[in-house]
Amino acid sequence: MNMLFHHLLILLACIVSSFASSSTTCPTKCKCYWERGHSAVDVFCTNQNITNKDILDIASQLDTKKTVHLSLSSNLITEFQAELFVNFTKLDRITLNKNQLTRLPADISLYIPSITILDLEDNNINKIKQKDFEGYDSIISIFLQRNGIENLEPRVFQNLSKLEYLDAGGNKLTTLRKGTFTGLAKLGRLFLARNDITTVETGVFGDLPSLSWIYLPYNKITTARRDWFGSVVPDILGLENNPLICDCVMYDTITYFSERVWGWCNGIGRLEDFYRKNKLNCSSCFVNECQNNATCQVVDQFSQISNVSMGYTCQCKEGYHGQQCQLSIPDTGFIILMVVLAILVLIGLVGLAIFFRRRRGHKEYREEVNMSQNKRSEELESLTV
Repeated sequence: MNMLFHHLLILLACIVSSFASSSTTCPTKCKCYWERGHSAVDVFCTNQNITNKDILDIASQLDTKKTVHLSLSSNLITEFQAELFVNFTKLDRITLNKNQLTRLPADISLYIPSITILDLEDNNINKIKQKDFEGYDSIISIFLQRNGIENLEPRVFQNLSKLEYLDAGGNKLTTLRKGTFTGLAKLGRLFLARNDITTVETGVFGDLPSLSWIYLPYNKITTARRDWFGSVVPDILGLENNPLICDCVMYDTITYFSERVWGWCNGIGRLEDFYRKNKLNCSSCFVNECQNNATCQVVDQFSQISNVSMGYTCQCKEGYHGQQCQLSIPDTGFIILMVVLAILVLIGLVGLAIFFRRRRGHKEYREEVNMSQNKRSEELESLTV
């Protein structure tokens, strides 16, 4: 029954929109702003107590070929049905902030392929899952501020393959888990201000190769580590109004960002002053990951060393190699032993092959002898008869 109603709704939307395809009128509860020559129109239906049932009436009065932006903010909408706008070929942005939505609009790109910007801030969408973003493959920018979101599961944004801008500020996030941003290869700007973030897992931003700006102000972060980012180096890291502890770990992160970190040390002063004065005599080697008693050596940003992004290089002790000297080199005696064992194994395999080949030859010979004897016996019997 629900499916039948759904299809009827789409059919009705197609019918009414066909009559409004070249309309220059504006819905009663809206204001329309036309571009010169009436080539495009922005429609604002804000603060009009609009409910779900009013949206079909609004859609029926809009120009399906020229409506570019539809704002339905500050209303009483609890569910937005994208199928009502299935024939809108240029609709690029939909604004639904300050409504009463409890879930994401379903399949919005499927019904409106032209849409790239979706504004959902100040609603009640406090739980989002990966499947909720199915049919969102055209979205480039999405705004989810102040929805009461407490958790982001791993791969939750994986279906947003074209996303470049994500703002989930003003929610109730406490932890950023590794894998949360998997699939967002084009994301350039990430805003997570005014949450309750205290924990950021290693590598959480490493899945964002295009990340240039990341803003985390007004959280509860006490330190920032370079291992949050894997091999990604954003242009800017915003940490204003966090209770930052300025130690050598923070110094190392600022080095990693070439000083492009914004914020203040808790009770001390600006991060910029802390870094440049360096009263703790910090260096990249303070937080190095060199292993097996390797010696850490600081390198500058112009060094030709392959792992310069870490700010240091490891001088390995004899018998070890690798970026952090984590791999051991077998000694000569061990290598000789391995070679001898390999030769013995090879000799054993060759011996077995020869043995089984000879055994097979003997078996075939015995079979031939038996066949010959049987044949002679048969011939003697025939002569006797």
